[in-house]
Amino acid sequence: MDKGTKWSDLRRKHGIADPHKVTHWCLGNEMDGPWQIGHMSAVEYGEKAADAARQMRYVDPSLKLIACGSSGPTMPTYLEWDREVLEQCYDYVDAISLHRYFDNTSETGGGDTGKFLALNLSMERQITEVAAVCEYVRGRKRSPKSSGCPSTNGMSGTVPAAALPWTATARKLRTCSRKCTTSKTHSWLAA
Repeated sequence: MDKGTKWSDLRRKHGIADPHKVTHWCLGNEMDGPWQIGHMSAVEYGEKAADAARQMRYVDPSLKLIACGSSGPTMPTYLEWDREVLEQCYDYVDAISLHRYFDNTSETGGGDTGKFLALNLSMERQITEVAAVCEYVRGRKRSPKSSGCPSTNGMSGTVPAAALPWTATARKLRTCSRKCTTSKTHSWLAA
């Protein structure tokens, strides 16, 4: 095609002739946060995510779609948000995202490097808790979906740079003994 959309023309102008072939898509970001433009309830978001996933799979069945999980354990709707979202879109998505931000401030170590480095334990707990929600919804729906690696409570997948518009390179991932992966910042659990 000699001429495309505004964005495909811009891509070509920057020297990239072919489409990027993005295969992993996050269906929103931190939608439970009142600071978020388009903030909505978990049920509303789950319905919209299911609808978007159905439409996207109609165009390309090979896509990997990731529902927006809770913005983190400090949110009043933590885990409840994840459950309600998955009850709406579980059959249409491949995973749910986890969100957690760490820095060495007074809230997360107060400049104490030892405390800061130990924060990975709280991420491990978050992964375990969200994995339990995924398993709960899978059981309630009597879904035949696999929950991923049993050694990481359902964690699966890698995060390619194309799936994360906020980063230019893929996140470094830790590999378990069964060749599954887990991330210590943004990650997703198999849903």
